[in-house]
Amino acid sequence: MAHEFLHYVEYAKKFSSGNITSHETSTSVYQSMYSDRCHLVNPKSVFNNRTLINLINRKFETGLMDEKLNRKTEEKWIKKKLPHKYVRPEDNTNAISPTSIFNYKITDHNLKDKLKEMEKIEFKRAQRE
Repeated sequence: MAHEFLHYVEYAKKFSSGNITSHETSTSVYQSMYSDRCHLVNPKSVFNNRTLINLINRKFETGLMDEKLNRKTEEKWIKKKLPHKYVRPEDNTNAISPTSIFNYKITDHNLKDKLKEMEKIEFKRAQRE
């Protein structure tokens, strides 16, 4: 959930700044894993909990590949013929209309402040690296 939240923060940051570009469509699992990592905010810019940051980095280093979770899902869901859908990488996309993007306004002042603070943190980190 924290990983997906980082995507939300990335969208909020881009929409509020007007720095919006279209993302490429991935046609392989490898491309989609790389794309996923490139389109989210650095966890260190959002979270203070080192355990959570390390977990996000470790679990998503090469995409979410958790064999134990995959086995449990297979046994407890798919084999029981519960509803599921296989999604090809090129179909795992979201489409946001230009109108929605241009009408996006952040009304939560705390979120605005946090986004500004996060940009400062990212800028300082980039200067050190």
